[in-house]
Amino acid sequence: MAGSGSVDRDLTQWFTAELDAFRSDGGQVACIGERGIEPFVPLDHGGGAEIAATELWRLGHRRIGVVAGPAGLLTVHRRLAGIRAAWARLGGELPDSRVVFTDFTRSGGREATLGLFAADAGVTAVLALGDVMAAGVLTALQDDLGRAVPEEVSVIGFDDVPFAVDLRPSLTTVRLPLEEAGERAVQLIADGASPARQAPLGVALVARGSTAPAGGAGGE
Repeated sequence: MAGSGSVDRDLTQWFTAELDAFRSDGGQVACIGERGIEPFVPLDHGGGAEIAATELWRLGHRRIGVVAGPAGLLTVHRRLAGIRAAWARLGGELPDSRVVFTDFTRSGGREATLGLFAADAGVTAVLALGDVMAAGVLTALQDDLGRAVPEEVSVIGFDDVPFAVDLRPSLTTVRLPLEEAGERAVQLIADGASPARQAPLGVALVARGSTAPAGGAGGE
């Protein structure tokens, strides 16, 4: 099973019961990402988000916006918590008004960005918690709002999907080790036993063309 768990307890309980029934019929399950179900391969969503937020701070951005994905997903909460942890550590401020929840889609990223900049035109960087949404962020900034990326607004995505390098500009993003996670999940099933809790797989920032130092408008 790959994908995010939910913050909805009733949904999680239903999902767990379905998997228990599958197991009782002889099936085996391993999860990629934390769902409250073992065995699972942990991914460091929060750590990756901290790395991205810290990079924006290093580049001089202080007024950032977050296109955050659906509010009900654990993955979104983990990533958003990582951004807030970095910003608190560095002394920044991320008000709720600059965090927009939307679908993990290109159109969701576009609409969220338009709403974000309608509320606060002074944002100098957008952190999209998924590369598909980041594609919509780039469209909204460049085509709808006429903002140059990265000269006026920097953009960072998350996941490092294959097309991230083909966007214009190419997308700076957080790389998750998805292939390695898949291999580990298959190995968990092959081993046939629940192992001790594993350390989260490492993440890394991949710097490309969508980020640059803030201009003169990066303050609060």
